[in-house]
Amino acid sequence: VVFDPTSDGSRIVLASGDFRTEWKSEGGLAPDALVRLFLEQPTLVRETAAAFIDAGASVLVTPTDGINHSVLEREDSRVADDELSRANKSCTEQFREAAARSPEQVLVFGAMGPVDRLIALSEVSEEELEESYSRQSRALAEGGIDAVLCRGFCELESLRIALRAARRATGLPVIGSMVFDSGADYSQTTLGATIAQACTVLTETGAVMAGCDGSEYPDGAPAIVTLLTQACNLPIYAEVTPGRAELTEAGVTYPDTPKEFGERFDSLVESGARIISGGRGASAKHIAELAKAAARLEKRRAKNR
Repeated sequence: VVFDPTSDGSRIVLASGDFRTEWKSEGGLAPDALVRLFLEQPTLVRETAAAFIDAGASVLVTPTDGINHSVLEREDSRVADDELSRANKSCTEQFREAAARSPEQVLVFGAMGPVDRLIALSEVSEEELEESYSRQSRALAEGGIDAVLCRGFCELESLRIALRAARRATGLPVIGSMVFDSGADYSQTTLGATIAQACTVLTETGAVMAGCDGSEYPDGAPAIVTLLTQACNLPIYAEVTPGRAELTEAGVTYPDTPKEFGERFDSLVESGARIISGGRGASAKHIAELAKAAARLEKRRAKNR
């Protein structure tokens, strides 16, 4: 199946949520632990993917954002170079298998994220970054993804390189998403990239969707989606957290109950979101409430036809 976000412009698609939340008891938050989990616990990976499908997700997004070769820059990393590619491929294969077992069509997006070094400060070269993203996107493609999702970016040039590398290495559709949570109206990234600038980069690199994700201000997501629709003609991917992150004794938590999270659906749809995904803290139960809201929307539309 070739992923085409414009094939059914009226249908709102739900993507999976935060796999790290589901795996927290397995120590699955750090990149090293994720690599081990992908390589050593394929059944757990597949079953969790199936749980999000059962909740109503028709797009699975692999939690492979940080599983690229920049991990090796970390002094405490114990991941061998070849394990990174194998981990990306293994995770995708389990997601692909879970998707194949569903009676409905389920797509798999391979996620790539930013590294902790900036092009602007010459902390990493363009060549090194492009090679890292090329290797990761090839491994994801070998596992069977339908598209590459470059998400969580704040630096425009890094996003450009990731999108370009993924397209060249795989030939698959690419989606670009940035974190807009700074500026007077929270419509810029922390490095000052504007929505208009992001849309220019996305158009120039041939992205099939534009997106926003990871913001500390989820209540503002509908406004950002509206600005994205005004700045470009691409369909919009929106990833939101279940409320604003809170630091508690148990660690970082998100206050929205699944029902409260489901209530975010209508405003995101009204603002123009095409794919709605759960960000950090969004469990399968949160996605299930989005699915209920989507079903209610379809019933309203059917009555008006």
